[in-house]
Amino acid sequence: MNIVFIGEGMDKTIISGNKSYGGGIGTYNIATVGVDEKGFMAQDIAFRNTAGAANFQAVALRASAEFTAFYRCQFDGFQDTINTHYDKQFYRECIILGTIDFICGDETAIF
Repeated sequence: MNIVFIGEGMDKTIISGNKSYGGGIGTYNIATVGVDEKGFMAQDIAFRNTAGAANFQAVALRASAEFTAFYRCQFDGFQDTINTHYDKQFYRECIILGTIDFICGDETAIF
C-alpha cells in the first residue's frame, strides 16, 4: 500500500491512545497504532499508549505488515510497548520507553 506518516518531531507530533488489556480488550486490538499494510513508513512522530502500568499490556505500536520502517520515532507504552506482530520491520534512531517487556513478538525486526 505504501503509506508514509511524516511528523514535525517526536516531541511535536504525537499520536496517543489509552486502550489496554486491563480494560478488557485483547492484546491485538489495544495498540494506539496498528499497521496492517505492506510498505508503511513513519518519521519524526511519537506513538503513545497512556493506559498506565496498572492496566497490564498497553501497546503503542502493533506492526503486522511486511516492510515497515520507523525513523526518529518515539514509542511510549507500558507492558509490550512495541508488538512486532508480523513480518519484516526496521527501526532507526528511535526511542522506546515502557515498564516491562518493551518489545514483544517473534518477527524479524532490526533496531
